[in-house]
Amino acid sequence: MVRRCRARLSRSEWAIRHFGFSKSADDASRPGLVMIQIDGLSHPELQRALTAGRMPFLSSLIEREDYRTHRIYSGLPSSTPAAQAELFYDVAHAVPSFCYFDKQSERIFSMFEGADAREIEQRLEQSGGAPLLKGGSAYANIYSGGAKEAHFCMTQFGWPEIIEKSAPRIVGLLSLLHIPSLLRIAGLFLIECGLALVDFFKGLIQRRNLWAELKFIPARIAACIVMREIIVMRSAIDLARGLPIVHMNFLGYDEQAHRRGPNSLFAHWSLKGIDQAIRRVYRAAYRSTRRDYDVWIYSDHGQTPVTPYPLLHPEPLREVVSRIFDQTFADQRGTPRGIQLERARMLKVKRRRPETQPPDRLPIITALGPLGHIYLGRPIAAEERDRMAKRLVQEAAIPLVMSAHGKDQVTAWTATGKHTWPADAAAVLGADHPYLAEVSHDLFSLCQHPDAGDFLIAGWAHDQVSTSFPLENGAHGGPSPGETSAFAILPHDIPLADPDDGPLRLRHIRQAAQILLGGRKGPIQKRALTSRPPLPRTLRLLTYNVHSCMGMDGIVSPHRIARVIEREQPDIIALQEVDVHRVRTQSADQAQVLAHYLDMEFHFHPAMQIEKEQYGEAILSRFPMTRCRAAALPYRKHWLVNEPRGTLWVEFEFEGGRRLQLINTHFGLGRIERRLQAEALLGSDWLGSIKKSDAVVLCGDLNSVRKSPVHRLLCTCLADAQEALSGHIPQMTLPGYHPFGSVDHVLINAEIEITRIRVPRHRLARVASDHLPLVVDLRIHERIDT
Repeated sequence: MVRRCRARLSRSEWAIRHFGFSKSADDASRPGLVMIQIDGLSHPELQRALTAGRMPFLSSLIEREDYRTHRIYSGLPSSTPAAQAELFYDVAHAVPSFCYFDKQSERIFSMFEGADAREIEQRLEQSGGAPLLKGGSAYANIYSGGAKEAHFCMTQFGWPEIIEKSAPRIVGLLSLLHIPSLLRIAGLFLIECGLALVDFFKGLIQRRNLWAELKFIPARIAACIVMREIIVMRSAIDLARGLPIVHMNFLGYDEQAHRRGPNSLFAHWSLKGIDQAIRRVYRAAYRSTRRDYDVWIYSDHGQTPVTPYPLLHPEPLREVVSRIFDQTFADQRGTPRGIQLERARMLKVKRRRPETQPPDRLPIITALGPLGHIYLGRPIAAEERDRMAKRLVQEAAIPLVMSAHGKDQVTAWTATGKHTWPADAAAVLGADHPYLAEVSHDLFSLCQHPDAGDFLIAGWAHDQVSTSFPLENGAHGGPSPGETSAFAILPHDIPLADPDDGPLRLRHIRQAAQILLGGRKGPIQKRALTSRPPLPRTLRLLTYNVHSCMGMDGIVSPHRIARVIEREQPDIIALQEVDVHRVRTQSADQAQVLAHYLDMEFHFHPAMQIEKEQYGEAILSRFPMTRCRAAALPYRKHWLVNEPRGTLWVEFEFEGGRRLQLINTHFGLGRIERRLQAEALLGSDWLGSIKKSDAVVLCGDLNSVRKSPVHRLLCTCLADAQEALSGHIPQMTLPGYHPFGSVDHVLINAEIEITRIRVPRHRLARVASDHLPLVVDLRIHERIDT
């Protein structure tokens, strides 16, 4: 009821109705995905921010919501265009650098130019995989990723629907509905203005460019506040609509890190605002009534502190290169045309693109960041290449120069001399580089890229001063550990690549997203019931009243229940209130769906059958099991609910003759009824017929709290697991959202030892059912049955 009332009063729902936005026609239990990119934040800087308490919401996801932090190799170039091409289209090295000379069209491409980004994406659509964001929305990206609606992206910009229908009175009404957000923007605007002025005067004291400092103030406010807040407000509408995937990119940290350094207080200040923005998006995702959303947070690359090249070298890069490549490469005015373009790009000056000039006349230099290319426009001999590269290292003070000659040969030059690649990669990159093999391979691939220059120049090499060719204090694009160390914060049940196959990359995140959105496919794997597996050191048992897979939000979702279960990685699962037909819940056979998702064997016993509907208990396991008995329990009508109750008993047999007898049950609501049911289970048909040497577990929803008459009766021959574990404080399982009682129990005999008990209380578990699962790790004493 609360969710229905909230939906009627929701600003997002009002906007959907007024602007006529489309809404998802899929079932509300269908999975959806929210991907949040924190641009430029490296894994080490993320850890610093979490430790310093600058990102409390992300810390809470990791500590309370079973999220895990993964280190990701960003690939080269370590920049957003290359990273998003790999994530959205599964294409690595889509561009050789952020700014480069495109040999196909014979013009310079810059990812700051919308036309260039659109052309690159068209090529990705033709040569890459299926676009990841198809049918969804995208915010502040380089590419749209196939999104149905793209906003603030370089390939597409704007909100046509809102612009077309935004009459003055509607704008006023929308402003009233978003007063808290507008006040937040105003307050943050004032704070950022104060910080910007402080930063401005610090820049003047350090003799930085006055015009550049002034320009940075509005850019900082726009990226750190205005765009971030607009993205949060607009994405909430998309989540209310139920779009299958929503991707957003928060640029504030990257902008600050470029200007003041990735580890500066100004850059980390922006992370506080991003953390709060993520919290609001997370809440909007879980309030959606049209799709079951997951929220993933990741970065596309990192940044590394650098010293700007103009501060390291007395001459500008263009003049040094002019001297090295002599007058043959200069025009009649004495300045290489390509260097003029490079300078304009570095300063981000909007200038009209000059007419294309044949590339064989003048060199072209593209160095927007710490990674760039030099295009000579004519073939050169090996001796001339070697001489030019050495002069670039010695006279131009470029830390790393690389060049490809032939299909399989690449040479690198540093201050320590000439190196064969990749044999000498450790000497150039450092043996302790966390991604030595991967960076070595990617640098080789970049030198062989169809649009690579005759020389690749980088501002980083091992044991040398890191530099970037423009005026910036933080940079990315190159091969340093900071630039190539990205991260992902994901729920820990998300299937990722095997770490033995190499470091995680963004293509692995893409694969995991496709699995989540597409669901699991393939037949259920049946196991031979006659096999006897070895006795595990520890067995993990999960008992769970799934409430017909109906969550606290009223949505029936076996997929969500399976996600809750899978996060705990149980060996044996005992479920109560499972539906296997569509009559009651309008859903698929839940026992089979859950077994399919979890890849387990299952047995089901219908305690109640109404027409075609069956409703009862199920046991799932990754071990072979034999069904011993399934029957109804004594039943008496109750004034609240009149439902028959049942019990399912299975046996597990392990090598050495050890057996585990598992009984899964669900007692009724009446006090007398529950006592009759407990007495029946203690009788000769159930527990009384089991050998004393067998390990026994009785579990399920007893509808009785600890120390109640029914609980004490069962504990005359069995022990409560929550009381058997020394030093354990019993945990509650009901109701799911704010538990204050416990009717879900695991009872064991003397052949079993309890090693760990857990009741997951993350948001997914609190919403998926009206109960929380009870997870018990148990150890069966090793003894041969004689």
